[in-house]
Amino acid sequence: MSYKKVKTSTLNLPTLKDLELPKTVKDFLGELSNYDINIYLIGGFVRDLIAGKLSKDLDFVLIGLNASEFCKNLCLKFDGTCILLDKETGTTRLILKDELSQGYTF
Repeated sequence: MSYKKVKTSTLNLPTLKDLELPKTVKDFLGELSNYDINIYLIGGFVRDLIAGKLSKDLDFVLIGLNASEFCKNLCLKFDGTCILLDKETGTTRLILKDELSQGYTF
C-alpha cells in the first residue's frame, strides 16, 4: 500500500485559521506552528472537515519529537490536562480546561 500526502488547498477546504473555534483552541493551534517539527492533522477531524462538519477531536502525528514531553509543555502553557494513553507509542491526549474549549481534545 502506498500513501500520498494531500494538501487541503487542493480540496478547496478551509484552513484551521478559517474555522470558527474558541480563542484558546486557535491560540493552541497557532502555538503548534512555533515549533520546528513536522506536525500533521489526521483522523476524524479531517474526515469531518471534508464532510462539512466541525469536530472537536483533533488528532496529530508529531515527527521528530517526544509527544508526551511536548504535551506536558503545552499543558503548562495553556492550563490543560495531559493524559498518557499508550506509553509504547507515546500516544497522549491534551484537554484544555478553559470553559469555551471544553469538549475539544488534542
